[in-house]
Amino acid sequence: MAVWLPLAILVPFALGFSLWTCPIMGATGCRCPGCGMTRGVAALGRGDFAGSFALHPFTLAFAAGWLVLVAYELFAPRRSAIESAVSRVERRLPVSTVVLGASLVFGIARFVTDAVAAIG
Repeated sequence: MAVWLPLAILVPFALGFSLWTCPIMGATGCRCPGCGMTRGVAALGRGDFAGSFALHPFTLAFAAGWLVLVAYELFAPRRSAIESAVSRVERRLPVSTVVLGASLVFGIARFVTDAVAAIG
């Protein structure tokens, strides 16, 4: 049930505790592609949508995907309906591929921008 692991991580963040420091930020001083995502989801949990977007623009998309996974785990008798709905959407537009790709491009661009600023 790895789908529950994010809760174990997010609850302390929502309460204002930090569990770790990003190893990429620590080693390079630059934000990684996912930097701000955990804090962004915690902000969503508090109802702070603007703060969540400011921390990471793709937080809402990843949180929505995680909620689909939670629904899939919780509602075992309805799994075929969930699979069918996701499949219909993905056939029309590969949402997961587009969001993941755009998030990766955004993250790499942000990392490179930070690196250039640190050098210059």
